[in-house]
Amino acid sequence: MIGSDNGYWFIRLLLQRGLGLIYLMGFLVALNQFRPLCGDRGLLPATTSRFGIRTL
Repeated sequence: MIGSDNGYWFIRLLLQRGLGLIYLMGFLVALNQFRPLCGDRGLLPATTSRFGIRTL
């Protein structure tokens, strides 16, 4: 009986929607944290780290 999903469609639907919700929450958290971390006054400013790499 390859290809028959007798009753498993609901479980598959719940798992896919749940995984999608987890990914959505992860992307929203990353988007929320991205603004304070980037820029000249961020956690690791790009200009400082770039000049630090040149001196090494």
